[in-house]
Amino acid sequence: MQDAFDRYWTGIGEALDRAEARRLDVLAETTRFAPPFRFPTRDELPGDTTAATGLSLNDLGEYRGKQLLFLDLTRNPGTRTTKTFGSLAIILRAVEHTRVTGEPVMLVTPSAANKASALRDAVSHAYEVGLATPSTLRVSVVIPASGLPKVWASVLDDDADLQRLNPICVYGGEDREGVKPLVHGFVDNYAERLLDEYGVRVWDSLHVDNYMVADVIRAFAEADAWGVPQNPRLHVHAVSSAYGFLGHALGTEIRGGGAPARYLMVQHLATPDLVLWSHTGRIDEVDLPAYSYDPATNVYRQDESTYFPPTVESLHEIVEPTFYTRRPPTVERIADWLPGARDRGMVVSRQECLSRYDDVMERLAAHTHVRPIARPDDVREWAMIMALAGAMNAIDRGLVEEDEIVIHGSGYYGADDVGTRSEDSLTHVSSSADIADAVMSACRLTSA
Repeated sequence: MQDAFDRYWTGIGEALDRAEARRLDVLAETTRFAPPFRFPTRDELPGDTTAATGLSLNDLGEYRGKQLLFLDLTRNPGTRTTKTFGSLAIILRAVEHTRVTGEPVMLVTPSAANKASALRDAVSHAYEVGLATPSTLRVSVVIPASGLPKVWASVLDDDADLQRLNPICVYGGEDREGVKPLVHGFVDNYAERLLDEYGVRVWDSLHVDNYMVADVIRAFAEADAWGVPQNPRLHVHAVSSAYGFLGHALGTEIRGGGAPARYLMVQHLATPDLVLWSHTGRIDEVDLPAYSYDPATNVYRQDESTYFPPTVESLHEIVEPTFYTRRPPTVERIADWLPGARDRGMVVSRQECLSRYDDVMERLAAHTHVRPIARPDDVREWAMIMALAGAMNAIDRGLVEEDEIVIHGSGYYGADDVGTRSEDSLTHVSSSADIADAVMSACRLTSA
């Protein structure tokens, strides 16, 4: 499918209407800016505006009697992640706001890496097709230093002015999630000043609805490719906050019909919060299985839970650095919208992903458009591998009763895809005031 937004424009419109109703419900309770959930009309957009929203659906064959289906959300060569879809939705809303009000928008987001890359890619594409200019739309991203190797180089890095207009702020603190309070502090303390002095609206776009409205296409594409399910399908996704599953559930509701979906959320041991919630209804590390250190093999072992790896190298093991969110704010929505996620979460280890790697690569090479990376050491994004490893582990352990398993391929890329950038294209920050300095410098540049 070359352009999912174009194909499902009407269904996305329904998702926008529902999100706008939620926005209006809380509008009086917040001082933060967020534009209406409205896009320009389809005939107002340049022809290639939504071209990056390609996806594909594939059959990966059977695994121990279970049919593996694959939803490939990594077709955009500028990101290779599902964040392309949500980022485009954000750009379209920002463009419509400027068209209606005349106010330029500065997007700002904390990100482990992938949201940052996708928003920068979407902004550069908007410039390219004439949907926006640096005077009307810009983006500032704030990432932990550990995420820098995952942030893609783009045309925004190729020009000194575009670099300053769209700053990459790098936070060197030990807590990767520390980028979130930094951005929140910047918005709370400086957004009004930027509006007063430069007429620029600052939009902190890290909100679940901003992505859900795009992720509804997962359910639409599933139904078109494989039919409305007569028996429950198990959907498997490596998640941090489960935005994608919430979007799929909304899309299923909009499309209607069929057996209710079931959801297997895959995480790593560094941030297993949604897995814990899935099995216990709460997020408390006391519910983790008791690992004990084995000095003979230099690993930690447990045999209490089949939903956790029997061995790990670290009790805080990171498989995919993008997954850094603790106590996700989406838990209440997951509880309300994803009843099929209870008692299904699974944690995978790095060694489990590595042990599955060759099998996964062979399946992807034989059945999909994914370009397999020969060496695991060259992989920069592990979400897709985590999902497949989690599904296979669950099948091996007799935890899957469904006959059809849909793998959500949300991200997979290597070092060669990311590219390189110079140190002088980065702005190192340690406070909200530092972010404000970078953003104000960008605003002064466009107002000069």
